[in-house]
Amino acid sequence: MKFIHRGNYKNYIICLIALILSVIAYPFLPEQIPIHFNAQGTPDDYGGAITIFLLPVIMILVNVLAEVTKHVDPKAANYTYFLGHYYQLFLVLNVFLLAVQLYLITYALEIITFNITNIIMVAMGALFVVIGNLLPKVKQNFFMGIKTPWALADEYVWYETHRFSGKLWFVLGLLMCVCGFLPDILSVPIVLIVAVIAAIVPMVYSYIIYKRKSKP
Repeated sequence: MKFIHRGNYKNYIICLIALILSVIAYPFLPEQIPIHFNAQGTPDDYGGAITIFLLPVIMILVNVLAEVTKHVDPKAANYTYFLGHYYQLFLVLNVFLLAVQLYLITYALEIITFNITNIIMVAMGALFVVIGNLLPKVKQNFFMGIKTPWALADEYVWYETHRFSGKLWFVLGLLMCVCGFLPDILSVPIVLIVAVIAAIVPMVYSYIIYKRKSKP
């Protein structure tokens, strides 16, 4: 069994870039660096300079997990049908985390100190759009997708749930991108509502499809 699939090499390259950036920046960082920002883009939590290695470590662990899960999943055979899309999702996630890592370094070094909140909203919206495009292509599995008990119990329900959820997440992603250009008093509540809709509506829809299919 080949542990690292060729489709995941580019993800490890991104992890390596993040790690190298941390190693280069570490000697120049102040003792305390920002590790969290509030809705206004102002740091509200700090950690030691060593925490600059936290994101690269998380990225590496996530990519290792990507390899492990597709082998231990009871529906591992299904990964053959969407493996390329499976790694695409992790690629987008890695690029997003690399961008966050780069911003943390430049902010800590006072190279770039602009408000990142709106940019993060646009980036998260883009992530939703990408996931929305990928969801209809994901086959039944226990680790990726809308894993409701009804979708896992029936292949048709899984397909319909993910086809609907893909469209929903795509639209919500575009809405979140728009929020990046709105004032905080509007954008923050909208993003919270978007998150709730993205989590709850697919579950409800999955149950409805399952009950509809179960009717004699």
